[in-house]
Amino acid sequence: MVEHVFKRETPLTKDELFAYWEETDRVVISLRTENRQNVLGDWIPFDNEDGRLFPRLGIGFRYRHAIEGEIVRRLADEVGANT
Repeated sequence: MVEHVFKRETPLTKDELFAYWEETDRVVISLRTENRQNVLGDWIPFDNEDGRLFPRLGIGFRYRHAIEGEIVRRLADEVGANT
């Protein structure tokens, strides 16, 4: 993303930049150990099109055990059942 935005002859307009950013920037949720080692485990996509889960909190996001914790637990159970 950085190369696409900054290493170009003609700068993107503000609208082009935000359209590109919204389309291509994806959040990956990882364990602390995965983040430190820059190694990700299994990729488990989940639906959050409405942005209800993991709401933004400044530069990070909010984790609510009763909401996101339950979603993560169910996803982990599904993955475990399929292995």
